[in-house]
Amino acid sequence: MTSSRALRCTLAVTLIAGVLGGCGGSATSTKPSAVRGNLTPNMSSLNQRPQDVDNMVALTFNTQKRERRADWYRLALLDRPSRLSYIPIPH
Repeated sequence: MTSSRALRCTLAVTLIAGVLGGCGGSATSTKPSAVRGNLTPNMSSLNQRPQDVDNMVALTFNTQKRERRADWYRLALLDRPSRLSYIPIPH
């Protein structure tokens, strides 16, 4: 019996807090001029947020750094064993 009463009290307090709290938006963010001025507030491009753009740039720089290292190994002929040996070298 006590647990059902505690449950009812908890639900009543939660309901009252929800009704009094509402959605919590500020008055300036709901004005039509504020909405028209920035229709996509968290978008940096057509389909990406600023965090997505930062992740894309970091991934691109990382990939380019690894590709430069692989290009250097190919240029310095360090990417595979020499083919001038008399002994067969597996590769």
